[in-house]
Amino acid sequence: MGIGKGNNNTRGAGVSPAFWAGLGKCTGIQARVVAGALTLAGAAAMWGGNHFGLWWVTALVGVALGLLLRGGRVALAAVDAALLGWGLDLLWQSSQADLGGVAGVVALIAGLPRSYGPALIVVALVYGALLALAGAWAGAALRRAVAALARGRTTAPVEVGVAVAADELPVE
Repeated sequence: MGIGKGNNNTRGAGVSPAFWAGLGKCTGIQARVVAGALTLAGAAAMWGGNHFGLWWVTALVGVALGLLLRGGRVALAAVDAALLGWGLDLLWQSSQADLGGVAGVVALIAGLPRSYGPALIVVALVYGALLALAGAWAGAALRRAVAALARGRTTAPVEVGVAVAADELPVE
């Protein structure tokens, strides 16, 4: 069962569940290549979104990365894609206009000295990274919830350090 071979589980999607389940289970060099490709694609989508004023695309890309990648690769890919996408857009804008001057004016509007303009550029990059990271967290949580439902569990997995009453523990 591969791409395009439908069965009862695909519900017309054209892609088997085994494909989607296997995507996040890549190991070794294959995992790095997949994560790198998704990071670059995410950075391009974020750059395009920011370039046209669609800042929320960053969160959507983070959700997609959280759905498709597993483990520490999720956070690394989300942060890298955000820094690359937002950084390239800021670099593009600085080639078209005086970005430092605009940042200085924004600093003045915020009640800060004009010399804080470059710091606001760093704040914009950190904001983009946090937005992508929040989206990746939501995507990973969604992936885990859907996987738990697919396995027939009606309760969320018990996390370490979370107090749960004995009658609320999942029965397997």
